[in-house]
Amino acid sequence: MLAQGQSSLFIEDLLTYLDNAAANGFTVNHINNDFVTIEEPLDSNDQNSDVVVSLIDKSKNLVVANRLYDANENWKSSIMYRYNEGQYPTLKATKENSYVNLPSGLSANMEVYSTYENLEFDVNL
Repeated sequence: MLAQGQSSLFIEDLLTYLDNAAANGFTVNHINNDFVTIEEPLDSNDQNSDVVVSLIDKSKNLVVANRLYDANENWKSSIMYRYNEGQYPTLKATKENSYVNLPSGLSANMEVYSTYENLEFDVNL
């Protein structure tokens, strides 16, 4: 259960989360004592599915980045997350990178920086 204002990118029970990921056939790679990655297809029923790789900070139980790759392992996009400090870290900012195909036929690297403060959502729509 998440505390009020707590990001869903906070993993309350990391060991169980990693065990479940591995049991479901996702690739879990412990980089060192501080970080682990989980590689999983976006569509587990499609061998040609895009793949997302999540980087998790084990000391804080937080997803710190995601990278999206196509079925040929070509990078498509990435998102890095920054959090506020405290007992219940909340999402503070994101940085998104991706390639965009322009009408001219050229492609460009697009970076989007976003900050979040005092967000409120009405989930009873």
